[in-house]
Amino acid sequence: MNLLISIVFLLGFHGLVHAEASQEEKDALCNNINVFAGSAMAARQNGVTLAQAISTIKNQEDEDVKELLRTITMDAYESPAYQSDEHKNREIVEFQNEWYMICLKEIS
Repeated sequence: MNLLISIVFLLGFHGLVHAEASQEEKDALCNNINVFAGSAMAARQNGVTLAQAISTIKNQEDEDVKELLRTITMDAYESPAYQSDEHKNREIVEFQNEWYMICLKEIS
């Protein structure tokens, strides 16, 4: 993950989780980030253009969430696209794990 993207994410992330959030709410947020990260990387690996991928989040009303999804999507497109299904799947899982770990560490 690009260091600049990580810094932007970490600075803006606290706005998405209020101080009184239960562990269940925090886990749900991290699970949603995990799922979205997988979708973003799958799009990358399957030839969806960055413009198309970004356009899928334009209707998100919450600006903090929209910025987070945009950051995750842009990060996915920093990675190479692979030809074999094995490499594609590995890249998707690794990307999901990276973002899930960041989320867990940040909101614990």
